[in-house]
This record gives sequence, C-alpha cells and structure tokens, in this order.
Amino acid sequence: MQMTHGNQDNKVGFSLREVATAMFRQKWMIISVFIVIFALVGVTTFLLPDQFESRTKILVKNSRADVIVSPEQNNNLTLTGEVSEAQVNSEIELIQSWDLLEAVVKKAGLAREFEKNGQEKMPVAIEKAIRQLEKKLSIAPVKKANIIAISYSAASPQQAVTVLKSLTELYLERHLQVHHVPGTDEFFKAQAVEYERRLKDAEFALLEFEVKNNIVSLNLQKEIGLKRVVDSETELQAASMGGIEAARRLETLNQQLQALEPRVTTQMKSLPHQYSIERLNTMKMELWHKRTQLLNRFQPEDRLVKEIDQQIADTVASLEKISKLQSVEQTSDINPLRQSVELELGRAQTELITKQSRQESLTRLAQENRAKLSALESTTLKHSELERRVKELQDNYQLFAKKRDEALVTAALDKQKISNVSIAETPSTPSLPSSPNRKLNLLLGLFLAGFLGVSSAVGAEFLRDTVHTPRELEAISKYPVLATIPHQNLSERNHWESRMLGPGER
Repeated sequence: MQMTHGNQDNKVGFSLREVATAMFRQKWMIISVFIVIFALVGVTTFLLPDQFESRTKILVKNSRADVIVSPEQNNNLTLTGEVSEAQVNSEIELIQSWDLLEAVVKKAGLAREFEKNGQEKMPVAIEKAIRQLEKKLSIAPVKKANIIAISYSAASPQQAVTVLKSLTELYLERHLQVHHVPGTDEFFKAQAVEYERRLKDAEFALLEFEVKNNIVSLNLQKEIGLKRVVDSETELQAASMGGIEAARRLETLNQQLQALEPRVTTQMKSLPHQYSIERLNTMKMELWHKRTQLLNRFQPEDRLVKEIDQQIADTVASLEKISKLQSVEQTSDINPLRQSVELELGRAQTELITKQSRQESLTRLAQENRAKLSALESTTLKHSELERRVKELQDNYQLFAKKRDEALVTAALDKQKISNVSIAETPSTPSLPSSPNRKLNLLLGLFLAGFLGVSSAVGAEFLRDTVHTPRELEAISKYPVLATIPHQNLSERNHWESRMLGPGER
C-alpha cells in the first residue's frame, strides 16, 4: 500500500500492520466522527415529518365512449386504435400547465400555509404554493400503455387525496374546454337550415321544370321516344318498299294492258283448218294468261317470261300463217283477259295510292318522333343541371345535418363530462407514510459515519508532522537508524532518573 507522508514528496510503503497501527492511533477521531455523523443522521431522520403519498391514474383513449351514437359505422365517436405518444404527452403538458396548477392550489387551499407562515401576500403565497406543488407532484406515462400515473406527497393523507381529487376534476374540465370549439353546434345548425332552404328551392325549380316540359321520367321517356322513332322508321321503310313493289306491279299491269287487244274473236267459221285456228287462239290466250301471272312474280327480263313471250310469238306466227292460208269468218267480243288486267290495274293503282298515303303519314310521324326526341335531348342538359344542383345541395344538407347532430352529441357528452380521458384509478387515502424510510436512512447513516470516520483518520495521517517509526525516519533522513528510544512522558522519565542516580547526584 502506497501513501504520501505529510507535505513530503517521497512515497513510503506501509504494511497492513502499520496501517492498522495508524488507524489505532486515530481511534478516538474515528469514534468521535462516527458518533457525531450517525447521531446527526439519526436525529435528522427522526425529526423529518412523515409524508403520505396518494396516487391516481388517467386512461387516455381515442374515442369518447364505446357506445354507438349514430347508425353509421364510420362515426368519428366510435373510433378505436392505438393512442400515440404525442397524445399522452399533450395530456401530461395540460396537467402540468400553470393555470391548472393555480386552480388546484386555490381549490385545495395550499396557499394558506405560506400566507400564515411568512405573512406573504396572496399572489406571492399562491406562486410559492404552485412551485411547491410542481416539486411534490409526479406525472409520468406508464410504459407500453396509454395511462398517465400521477402521485402527490403531503404531510397528511387527507391533503394528498384532496389535492389529487382537485387535480383530476379540474383536469377533466380543462380537457373538455381545450378540445371543445365553442359555437360549433350553432354554426352547423345554421348551415343545415340554410342548405335545407336551398334544397327546397332547387327541388321546387326541378319540379316546375318537369311539369312545364311534361317530364315524368326523363330516361324512360327518352327510351320510349327512341323506340317510337325506331318503330316509325322501320314502318316507313317497310311502307316505302311496299310502294316500290306496288309501282312495279302497276307498271307491269300497264305493259300487259297495252299488249292485250280490247276485243277478241268469239266465233270463227273456217274451212277444215278451223279447229287448228281455234286451238291456236286458245293456246295463245292461255299463254297470255300465264304470262300475266308470271309478271306478278317476275320481271319482264326474266327467263320464264321471255320463254312465254317466245311461245306467244310462235303461236301468233302460226296462227297468222294458218289464217293466211284459209278464209276465216269470225265474231269478236270484249277481251275478258283485258278486263281482268284492267281490274287488277285499278286495284294496283288504289293500293299504290294507299301505300303512298301511308308512307307520307309515316314520314310525318317519324319526323314528329324525331322532333320530340330532340326536344327531350335538349331538355336533358337543363334537367341534369337541376338534378345535379339538387344532389349537391342534398349532400351538403346531409353533411351539415350530420355535423349538427354530432355537435349536439358532443355538447351533450361535454355536459355529462364524458371525454376520451377517464380516471383509471381514483385517489385513495394512504394509511402508511411513504417517506422518510427511517430504516434505510439509519443504514445509510451507519455506512456514511463509518466512511467519514475512516476518511478523517486517513486525512489526519496525511497531515501529521511527527515520526512514529524508524522506517519513516529512514525514509525522511536518508540515513539508517541504529537505535531507538521508546517514547516516555515526563513522569516516567523522572522516575527512571531517581532510580538510576542518587540523591546527591541529582
């Protein structure tokens, strides 16, 4: 063990025995310092007043209440989720705010103690009480939880509980004041009334426009109008094709009528070839009749019609040839085939006139349907604009009505003091003091007294200017010590001198 002796720069080595000897030389200093320090700690410990600590806990949530106050599932009042650290810290700062602590001091009467003791004025006493409240008040968030733990120590259990109760009550009121925006319910109510009035005006304008333009269901009316246009166009197209067919048939009948003679031979007297002439005439009439039937179905340029024309021409040529060879006496009459053709021609003309008249009426009907559809299309823009205006006002009215209801619910919850913070643990009256811990203080005082006693002995050894051992003397003088004389006080030395010398020698 190395120690520095006094004010010397030399280092002297000491053995454990020498250290123990040195401590023994300073035993009265160690004992006295130990007794004084331990006595001071003990007296201070027992003189310290008891402090009683009361605790409370505040739960911070995202939602005011877990009950559903609106039929909608996405209502803001029923939101749930993890509370952020910023929210908890904001609530802690609100609890530690100066005006809140001032209200607690006034409500709990903490300033009266300073006013009586120091005869201070009330503002000064209140400020001192607030500063003392800040020191004794412990506010901290609970780890991994959305809970704020608050504790307060006071000289009496009742005062600790009173302060925490006052703090929690005033904090809940201040929390509602901070998070409540005044006038929101009246604002949303006024906006809802205004948009309701605008909505009624827009709905009346839309109804008036529909009555004026005979609109019952615009989309349905447009579908019906489009169907009418399509049907009239289809019927007009069919009537036009029918008119074309009737015109073609009339033209064919005119051609047939031109080809038929007004009169035909009814009786012929001839020589032996009379039968052949009659036969050829009959054949010619049959061929003409057949040709007329074919023209009802085919065009004059078709192969079948041309073949009939060729047969008729051959029959006529044969008939002319036979007639030239023989003398014929014949009787004529009105041609019945021409009469039938004329009758069909009259019918065809009537049918053509009917189809043309129907075509004209269908044309007018199609134009009217297209005009009505165009009128509906022209009113669609204005109608859509009115409907869009009604829809916009309806959405705004529903929004402000919902906000109005939420504001009313919020005001009702504020009135009942229901918020997103609640008291998780109410302050309880402590029965045992939380401080001072006298056993621990005495134990620490014991160690402190021993440490200071030993430290004072070590300091005394460092500061002494005497030599107690030959080894110290050798280290200081740099010379070897040959002999030592034990230390004697004055009475012992006189006793030895009287024994060694006689009375005359003294």
